Amino acid sequence: MKKLAGLLLLTLSAFYGFAQIGEVTEVTATMSQGNQKGFKILIPESNIKDVERSWSNLMRDYDGKTTKIIKTDDYLTEQVIIPSITESALNVYVNFTETPEGVYMKAFYFNGAEYISGAGNSKASMSIRGLMKRFAKSVVLESLANQLNEEEKNLKRLEKDEKNLEKDLEGYQDDIKKAKELIEKREKDIVKNKKDTETKKSEIVTQKNKVSKLKAKLGRFK
Repeated sequence: MKKLAGLLLLTLSAFYGFAQIGEVTEVTATMSQGNQKGFKILIPESNIKDVERSWSNLMRDYDGKTTKIIKTDDYLTEQVIIPSITESALNVYVNFTETPEGVYMKAFYFNGAEYISGAGNSKASMSIRGLMKRFAKSVVLESLANQLNEEEKNLKRLEKDEKNLEKDLEGYQDDIKKAKELIEKREKDIVKNKKDTETKKSEIVTQKNKVSKLKAKLGRFK
């Protein structure tokens, strides 16, 4: 089962992880700090709650604490250092939008002077793209693994139900077999009972004759 699950997960990850995860694109969008340059990616096979949790966990790996900005859709990780992007501390703003296609994630990386973009810092921009792509893939893999786990549980429940039904069927068939054997036995008992009854009737007639004769003899001596 574990080998099968592993193979299925690899198949799912290959299909979804490479064919369906969107490319990271640069955007200029409205967020809590105004209209700023940022990055956007579609994360399929996911929901907003799981994506938010996973992003907070990722930022925690860099010793960053992520909090919700009140009265906005943004989450902020302040003064976090992500070495693959820059050695300087960043303020990272993210927001998420759930759609039938998956969760769209927009992220804005402020280095203290400007919001990072390809035009202003191509090297950091490439690193951001890689980070967000890897993050999206990890979310999809985790989501699919969880889905697979749930479906395996459902499969086990169905297989257990099937075994219980098969066990019930065996019980019913056994009951029918015993009932047929009992019917067959009782049919033979009925035949024997009828013969025994006829024999008994004959014996009763004979016995009645004996009784009558003895009564007659007894009457002659009174």
